[in-house]
Amino acid sequence: PRFCDNYFELPGARTTGSKLANISKLATYPAQLHYIQNRPPTFSSGGGGLVSTMHDYLRFCQCLMNGGELDGIRLLSVKTVEFMATNHLPGNKAMSDMKPAIEGVYSEVTGPGEGFGLGFSVKTNNAAGGVIGSDGIIMWGGAANTVFWIDPQEQIICIWMTQTMGYDVVRDPIRSKLRQFVYSSIVDRKFGEQVARL
Repeated sequence: PRFCDNYFELPGARTTGSKLANISKLATYPAQLHYIQNRPPTFSSGGGGLVSTMHDYLRFCQCLMNGGELDGIRLLSVKTVEFMATNHLPGNKAMSDMKPAIEGVYSEVTGPGEGFGLGFSVKTNNAAGGVIGSDGIIMWGGAANTVFWIDPQEQIICIWMTQTMGYDVVRDPIRSKLRQFVYSSIVDRKFGEQVARL
């Protein structure tokens, strides 16, 4: 069985699906989000087409941070999650090293120190990116200016949900500062101390 078949069968993941009938608890979305329809998709897209709640998305992220396990149920092996969270670009390059760059096209991953794993970007060199965080962060964003990241070193999951189509720092100034806000709030340990595992 596919991962999504297994995941959607988990207790507590009842509001995630590829058609509106599966997720009746969700409010009506704006009409421009054409992929939310009350019929099965004609093409199963790996990068879109699912709709969900923050609760289910948090459970998905928690499963990844737990190394593929959620509520005592193993969905993926630890090695599979580690492989997914490894940079798979040729020569372990960053996205900013990949040429030719596509000019004028938005991408979630463009900066130095950001590679790409299997399903999300991977922070390979946090210092090179110039934004506070940790090496090993995995993250991705969505069509309506949503974003999530998982920091295994700090045991942080951050999910930012909006309904703003396209990334615009003027309309949504918080997203560009979100990582700074989250990491500047870590005040419960001394420099160099190991993070307690959940």
